[in-house]
Amino acid sequence: MAATVELLGQGTFEGLSIDAVTDRAGVSKATVYRWWRNKTELVAEAMGRFADDSTPDPDTGSFQGDVDVVLGALLATASSPGGRMVEAVAAAAQDHPDLLAALEEHFLPDRRRLVRRILERAAARGELKPATDPALVADVVVTALFFRVRLKPAARDVAFVESLVHLVVDGVRA
Repeated sequence: MAATVELLGQGTFEGLSIDAVTDRAGVSKATVYRWWRNKTELVAEAMGRFADDSTPDPDTGSFQGDVDVVLGALLATASSPGGRMVEAVAAAAQDHPDLLAALEEHFLPDRRRLVRRILERAAARGELKPATDPALVADVVVTALFFRVRLKPAARDVAFVESLVHLVVDGVRA
């Protein structure tokens, strides 16, 4: 997994090969193929493990506090090999339906559950408008953060995250 994250963080999905992964990890091809049928499955699992390790599930007692923690962690990892891996895979998924399907199956469900938990806790505390759509909130936040990191790398700063948090919180606040 670490070899896959490192290599994708340095290149592209198209440029990643099982040979390069096995060389970096010091394992045989047979070992890789015993666990994953192909590069797509290996990458989808690497993304899931990376996200599990780098994305907190906070319960700070407030919606704003929870969003602050999650977005801060996402911004902090954006420049890491794992963050660059996410960028490479997101770009490749547009041209590889099998990769997109693997992400939909192995990566995105856990991320959506996290957003749903944060929003459900906030709703239970009476912090949200009743009609708040968790999927839309997640898409707005992730898209804005991804756009900022991908297209404006010099603007990766705390002020942006704070502005995004306030925009989201104010938009869905009861």
